[in-house]
Amino acid sequence: MGDPLLGRFASFKLNTTLVENLGKWSLDIKTDEIDVSVFGTTWGRTLPGMQKWTATIEGFYDPADTNGQLLMQNDMIAGTKITDSRFYVNSNSYWAPDTVADTNAGAYISGLSINTDKAGVAAVTMNIVGYGKIKLN
Repeated sequence: MGDPLLGRFASFKLNTTLVENLGKWSLDIKTDEIDVSVFGTTWGRTLPGMQKWTATIEGFYDPADTNGQLLMQNDMIAGTKITDSRFYVNSNSYWAPDTVADTNAGAYISGLSINTDKAGVAAVTMNIVGYGKIKLN
């Protein structure tokens, strides 16, 4: 067994630019299920279908981060595809759209939530939907 990956070494970047003030990300990779059961089937039969991925990033809201959070916010409003997102699991390894296998691969920001509380700081959550393949680099 290898060493556990420490979350403090994780990050989210656009290419090599760190998106500031984030503290959490999650990446979900799923395969659709295709039901191929027929009349008379006792046990259900399922085949793997299309693969897809989604992600969420969370942290402190920072509109002054013009090359990170503000850029992503503007991309969401404009519906611009992001092709250089990188979900770092440590200092070197990261998940990113596979633009080598699919030159159209990327991601879109599908949701943006900014919330505040009188007893806290402004927080941001961005939902990301993948467009094409993602791979570990």
